[in-house]
This record gives sequence, structure tokens and C-alpha cells, in this order.
Amino acid sequence: MTDLSMPSSSVRLGAAVPVSAPDIDKNATGDVSVAKAPTKKRPLHKQLTFALLMTGGMVTLMSLYNTALHTWFNFTLFDWLSGMFLRWPIAFVASLTIGDVVAKRVLMPLVRKKASPTGWIASHITPFCKVNAMVPFMTFFASLLSAGISQDLLPLWAFTYVTTLPAALTANVALVGPVARKMYSLVFGEKF
Repeated sequence: MTDLSMPSSSVRLGAAVPVSAPDIDKNATGDVSVAKAPTKKRPLHKQLTFALLMTGGMVTLMSLYNTALHTWFNFTLFDWLSGMFLRWPIAFVASLTIGDVVAKRVLMPLVRKKASPTGWIASHITPFCKVNAMVPFMTFFASLLSAGISQDLLPLWAFTYVTTLPAALTANVALVGPVARKMYSLVFGEKF
């Protein structure tokens, strides 16, 4: 029998060394599964910084896209920037409220229930759900600014929503998400 109080250099090779058993979690059906280690939550200032980077990037691209689309590329820099700076604070607040609540509590459980995604798809579930939660609200807000409360509001919103959703998903996954993560890692020295 090996005395565990002895220094590690005096333990024989091949001797049995006690290893602690993993914590187990028994759910209501009686199935046993190994409990996952708790994930470390990011501090609030880091979450807010990432939200600012993401909403800033998305609003910049989507304002340019929608301004160009609705004016058939006949717009000034002022048209684009005025829309962008007006929408950014709204998008930031909506991201922290509507985006997080709808994406994390409604859409993500639905997506995970229908499929067990892995790899690249699993890593993009959160952005996919958040974009799908944000686009209806942001396109309605932008349409309300453009048309006001009138009979043109709903048709304009429907057109803007249908044309914006694919562009927003593509921009988020292909450009804004990776750039925001890179900027976050440069600022904080860790991956998001």
C-alpha cells in the first residue's frame, strides 16, 4: 500500500493512486450524467464592451445597406451617418434587453430542441438567435422613423424585414462577429 503522505518521488511506478470521482447529476428520470463544470461569467464591463462593438458594427453595416437599398444608392454621407448614430443607442439597449431575452430564453431552446448541433453550427447558434430576435424590432423602428405612423408603415416594415434579415445574418457571421471578437481580444487579452 502506498503512503500518500510521502513525496511523489517515492511513489512506486504503477502504484494505485486515489482519484476523486466526478460529481454526478441524477435527473428526474433517473438517468445519471456527469455534471459539467460551472462556466465563468464575464464581468459586466466586458459584456457591455462586446455589446457596443457588435451593435456598432451591425448598425454601421445595416444602416449603409438599408440606406443604399431604399434610396437606390442615391444618398449622402449625412443620410447614412445620421441614421447610424440615431439607431446605435437603440440597438445597444435592444441588444441587452430584447436580443438577450428573446434569443436566450425563447429561440435558443427551440433550436437546441430540434437539433443537436455541433462544431461551427453550435458556435453560431447564439448570434443566429440574437439576429433573428433583433431584426424585427430594429427594422420596425427604422420603418417608423422613415414613414411615421401611416398606412405605408407595415408594407415598408415587411419589405425592410425581408430584405434585411439575410444581410444581417451574413454580416453578423462573416464580418461583424469575427471583427468584434478580435477587437475584444486585443482590448482584454482574452477570447470572447
